[in-house]
Amino acid sequence: MGLAISSQLVHMMNGRIWVESEEGAGSTFFFSIDFEPATSPGDEVSTAPKSETDSAAPFVSLHILLVEDNRFNQVLARELLEKRGHTVSVAENGREALEALEEVACDFILMDVQMPIMDGFETKNCGEK
Repeated sequence: MGLAISSQLVHMMNGRIWVESEEGAGSTFFFSIDFEPATSPGDEVSTAPKSETDSAAPFVSLHILLVEDNRFNQVLARELLEKRGHTVSVAENGREALEALEEVACDFILMDVQMPIMDGFETKNCGEK
């Protein structure tokens, strides 16, 4: 995903994005978005930002469904998310994601928009029916 698109998405969700660079070592890009946890499996996650004073809230481990067709991206994203204490399930396309959601309740879905078989937009439309 391009940096411009990532930046727009993060800002749309009232988040923050930044980069840390070290000459000769490369750059690492970070983003932070606060979500309110859903109260029941059918509830949607709120994209409303938490208040600034709520920054000391306890960490919540999420079950994340990662939908990505690129194996390298799957491994990298899974490693980063699990390192931060989250449980990660992986699907390679939208059809697999819909099947996975019938079996396991997820707190968050991180989905690639462009994938073979069923992309992110098609999956969203099927999930809304």
